[in-house]
Amino acid sequence: MTKIILYLDAGTELRSSLDPIIETIRTHGYFLTQQKTLIIDHTDEQTFTALNTSKNEFSTGVYYQTAGGILGFITNHSGFYKDILMPFVACSLNVDCIAPITSRSSTIHRFDQSVLSILVHKVGYKVESAERFHGDFGSALELDTNMVIFSRRWHCPKVYASEVVFRHTCTYSPIFRSRHRIKIIHEHIGVHPCGTLTVFKLRSVQIELPVYQVYMILYMIYIFMMSCLYCWSPYVLRFLLSITRIKQRKV
Repeated sequence: MTKIILYLDAGTELRSSLDPIIETIRTHGYFLTQQKTLIIDHTDEQTFTALNTSKNEFSTGVYYQTAGGILGFITNHSGFYKDILMPFVACSLNVDCIAPITSRSSTIHRFDQSVLSILVHKVGYKVESAERFHGDFGSALELDTNMVIFSRRWHCPKVYASEVVFRHTCTYSPIFRSRHRIKIIHEHIGVHPCGTLTVFKLRSVQIELPVYQVYMILYMIYIFMMSCLYCWSPYVLRFLLSITRIKQRKV
């Protein structure tokens, strides 16, 4: 039985229907989408060598990385299985291929994404370039209306679908307790962002942080204030004493 497999990692969100992605998989046998970074800028030299290619082959022209966390294919596509999946698995089982020793202290190597990107471009598979399939916080606001996949990565989850069932009340710490409805989603669902607090909002700019991060910020502010008090209190006392002595001399 033929099946469609779509893999999305935990840092991605679905913002609208998957129909265009499913249609692409049915038409081409797979779905791949690009990232905004180049392969040569985010891949270790030894990974190129392990995959029987070189960095020079990707230096002429613009070769963007293929997203490692957004991947779809149909199970009876023998070409994708042979050209991508099998060498991908083989490289993943070889530490010198997916994670060379020179890459372990690097912040630019993308590991599985680097491997997938090289394999995809070697065989010339079509990669979706439309940003609505790989949007992020750097995307234009106009894309919000037709965004399909949004990458939040390590940021807080965003409430985005009417099908999600939300709690009607939240149990906050006493200093953050609130039972007021925060916002309306799809006209009829009252949403309480139980895990986050809005710490800054100005027109279209809104910053949300997890509650534990807000606690941490308050704690750091407290430590800073106490440190200032501890460091400056002798000087303040000395100043006040000097003023008192001056007044006493005048008397």
